[in-house]
Amino acid sequence: FIFKLQGPKVAKEYNAKIPTTRGWRNYSFDFSSFAATDTITAIYMFFDPGVDASTDTFYVDNVQQLPPTACAGTVAIPNIIDDFECQRNASYGFFYDSISVVPNPDKTGINTSANCGKYSRQFPNSYPFVLNDYYTPIDLSQYNYMRMKVLAPKACDMLMKLEGGTTIKEVHVLITAAQAGHWVEIGADFSDRIFAGNTRAVVFFNAGVDGTSNDQYYFDDWQFTVQPALEDFEPTAKLTWGPSGGNATQHGSFVVAANPAPNSVNSSSNVGKYTKGAATISVLTGTLPAGFKVDSLSPQINLSVLAPVGSIAKTVTIQLVSATLGPISADALLDSAGAWTELKFDMTKAVGATDISTINVIFDAAGTGVGTMYFFDNLRQSKLTLNACLGITKLPFILDDFECQRNATYGGVPPLKVVKNPAPSSANQSPSVGQYTDPIADPYAALTIPYTTAIDLSKYNQFSMQVYGGPGGKVPMLFKLEGGTSPGKEIWDTLRVNNAWQTFKIDFSSVKAGNYKQISLFFNAGVTNPNADVYYIDNLQWQSEPITGCVTSFETPFKFTYFADDTLDGKQPSLVANPKKAGINVSATVLQFKRIPTGTTFQGAYTDLPAPAKWTTNKIILRAKVLMDHIGNVGFKLEGAPDGTNKELPIANTKINEWEELTADFGAAGIKGTEGFMRITMFIDLGLPAAPTTQISYLDDIIIGESGSCTSTGIFDPIRVDALSVFPNPASEVLVIRNAQNIHRLDV
Repeated sequence: FIFKLQGPKVAKEYNAKIPTTRGWRNYSFDFSSFAATDTITAIYMFFDPGVDASTDTFYVDNVQQLPPTACAGTVAIPNIIDDFECQRNASYGFFYDSISVVPNPDKTGINTSANCGKYSRQFPNSYPFVLNDYYTPIDLSQYNYMRMKVLAPKACDMLMKLEGGTTIKEVHVLITAAQAGHWVEIGADFSDRIFAGNTRAVVFFNAGVDGTSNDQYYFDDWQFTVQPALEDFEPTAKLTWGPSGGNATQHGSFVVAANPAPNSVNSSSNVGKYTKGAATISVLTGTLPAGFKVDSLSPQINLSVLAPVGSIAKTVTIQLVSATLGPISADALLDSAGAWTELKFDMTKAVGATDISTINVIFDAAGTGVGTMYFFDNLRQSKLTLNACLGITKLPFILDDFECQRNATYGGVPPLKVVKNPAPSSANQSPSVGQYTDPIADPYAALTIPYTTAIDLSKYNQFSMQVYGGPGGKVPMLFKLEGGTSPGKEIWDTLRVNNAWQTFKIDFSSVKAGNYKQISLFFNAGVTNPNADVYYIDNLQWQSEPITGCVTSFETPFKFTYFADDTLDGKQPSLVANPKKAGINVSATVLQFKRIPTGTTFQGAYTDLPAPAKWTTNKIILRAKVLMDHIGNVGFKLEGAPDGTNKELPIANTKINEWEELTADFGAAGIKGTEGFMRITMFIDLGLPAAPTTQISYLDDIIIGESGSCTSTGIFDPIRVDALSVFPNPASEVLVIRNAQNIHRLDV
């Protein structure tokens, strides 16, 4: 809901979430930015804003104006979920009433803050948890390590979890008996979930074990941060560093020093400074924490290094020393000197070793360089990025992402270069992109992608790419199919912005039956440019044409994903044999939908479309067949549009234990059909209370639009002529007809 204060000259509003139903929640809003002289004439409260169909009832009480607190004026830091002081940014879901803010019972060690959170377990639940619901995908691009300080009454299993996206991930962290009764920090690496779309962060207290009514856990500083470092020298060294064997003459010296040249790679205050000794191979040694190991999920060591001028292409070596295996080494080449750079070391060979106690760092093993100084910092483990493309399956419809999917061969001059992304952003987070330089005074110079055989445009006929740069202003762009037996096809567009990534989507569906062997890309087409303009490009690919007609008949595997329930969330509904092959549905396979008693009133399942939904007539409808054992409703929802538009419609069923087709008319509800919806969501009994036992319903034949069918052609099922393709036209000897499998006669 939205809470707003407004006056003649000022107005300010806050958006708040209501993550649970049927329970009183307290909200507070900070209007300390208003001046004492500002006049306020109105309070507005908007409930379920933007949802036309909402008929819910909300209760409000105790609206109060209070003096400012010590936290007045605090700017929220999004990656901090809750510190129980001023950064109280959580939207707690289930079991929120088990959480309270209390004085810190043990202001020692790693947590000396005044307040913390107390969680009281509700007996006899085996999986008590705290849940922060973001509602939208969590931004894990930079902060992807979940951490929390915990004071537990006993040894226990703390389960940290991300859910609500395409997949879930669980990480178990054990608190030992020796750690119980003291503040300890737990954490989990979720860097492999950056693009998984997870919307909820969850922590379970003593997961899987029935508690007692008086089990109480204290927690604090729940947040997402960067991966913790083994060594960052803030404020002092975490490891014990020194020359190998303590021999300073042979192996040099070490001190913690101020960062001599902060930059974007390393802006921290303190770093390590190592001065090489007289030995042929001068070795710096650090003592690792007890129990250190290299995990198979994080087998890489990263280290920031500031090397002296003249060190480019010299080697830095890291050795993990095992009592049984000896030194396990990996090398990295310096690509920078005189400035901080991050080096990466593949320590896969150390996975499984349980007796690694020390780490050696060797700077330029090939040269003595006695007295040469190196600075280093931010020693940390990470997932393997050095061989990120190992095992990646090539996808033919992706031409080039300039990382792992490099499937295109380029023609034209000058050649294309792979460079670092000049402007990473939410629009394009790729580390690597292509750099194309448009030649001077050549208005139709082109970057070409030739094929050895005709391009298959039958389904994937939408060309997409991202572009950044250019000379400024509106730059004409020409996309052309050519090189085959069909006449060339040209489509013009415009690069409208030059300081941000712009995505082009070029529709070649009108020539999907054509014969072409090359796509050509013209930058600033038709313009005689006086300069060699530089463009950056990325994510060149063919995408599916807009989806219309039959989305799925469930006769072949088709992915739907459950959401908004306790046990099925993130799992796939089952495809089962049609339980009643009669009437309007005699197909073999259908989707089984389970609605469980503990689920929410909006339990459903969704599927993401490979391309936007498209309506070929002015009736914006969505159809589905349903078999239910009770009278209720089927909720249809369209979402995933670029502008955030979404709409849900509950349609009542009229038959019990008999197949019927239900139709949701989104046009009558204000949907235009041009929004570009990329997701279809289906609910059973949307908004209705759950039954005491699990209900089983069945769905089949989901169809976009009033025409089209998921079944074979019959008397009352007209032919989908829009799927028919005939070429070439004119023809002299051979006429090719595609998608004619249900046609019994053709008249030409």
